[in-house]
This record gives sequence, structure tokens and C-alpha cells, in this order.
Amino acid sequence: MKLTTIFALTLSLALFACSKSDDKDKGKTKAGKTASGKTATSSAKLKAAKIASMSVAIDVPEGTKVSDDSKRAHFPSATIFASPTIFVTGKNDMFWKKDLAAQKADIQKSPGNKFKKFTKETPAKDGFHLEYELTSMTGKPLYSFRIRRTIGGKQYDCHTNTSSPEERAKGIKMCMSLRAAK
Repeated sequence: MKLTTIFALTLSLALFACSKSDDKDKGKTKAGKTASGKTATSSAKLKAAKIASMSVAIDVPEGTKVSDDSKRAHFPSATIFASPTIFVTGKNDMFWKKDLAAQKADIQKSPGNKFKKFTKETPAKDGFHLEYELTSMTGKPLYSFRIRRTIGGKQYDCHTNTSSPEERAKGIKMCMSLRAAK
């Protein structure tokens, strides 16, 4: 089994687990717990968080845990534990697709979640913005996005799968704030 397939399956299972915990909270709030135990909501105050190894910052709800996973992954990688959990990755040999067309093809053939359709496709001079829908391994709908931006001459992807269009919008808002750290 190729390393990329193993990584994709592992990521799919992790995202499935995140969406299952979100399901438990339905009817209470559309919020996630922060590292301090407080609830992060869409109205939560946003605060800049730095990802030191990538020299970037991202606006996240106050108290959100940001895990810089670059050493462990052996490529630029971070996990933002907000609601939704999002991932920031830099160029790497494991699963980086060189352009929009290659990224779309990869999304469509994902071994874990069944591709349904692209709902937004915006190429940009510094990257792209994709929004799409999938069906999870359990048959539930997933609302996904992948945003690529060039910051300080380096490319970064910010992406996740979510359980609702509202969660996807929250994740996109965070990802669009990705910028060079000061």
C-alpha cells in the first residue's frame, strides 16, 4: 500500500472522528472546546496564532490549540484544533499536488470518502480556492475545502472536511486569514 494511501486513510479516519464528536454537540451549540476548556463559537473573539516553523499566522478563536506538527511530519504541517479542526500544510513530497487540476483529480479519486461535486473553484495568482462535497465512509455528507496561498514565496494549503456548510464557512474564514507572521 502506498504511503500516500495510508496517510489519506489515516486523515480520513481522524476527520471522521472529529465529525462524530461534532454530532454529539448538535442541539447544544455548534461549538468546539478550546485548549482552555472554554467553548469556541462563531461569535468568539479571534486572535492571531503563529505557526513558528512556517513563519505564518492565522486568526483562530481565542484559546484554540495550535499544534505545529512539522518535525513529526517531516514537512510543514500544523493542526488547528478549533471548530472545525483545520490543517495547514506546506509543500511536501507525500501528498502535495502541483496545481489546481492535479488537486481536483486527487480529490475525485480519494480512497476514503466518495466525491460528489465541486461547489466552488477559484484559481488565483497565488494559488486556488476549492469547495466540494463528499460522502463519508459512513454515508454522511461532508462539506470540504482546500485553499492554497503563496505567502513569503512559499505555498501553503489550508483544508478540512466538515459536517455542515456553516462549519465549512468558519474554517474558510480562518484559512483566509493565513498570512506572514510578524
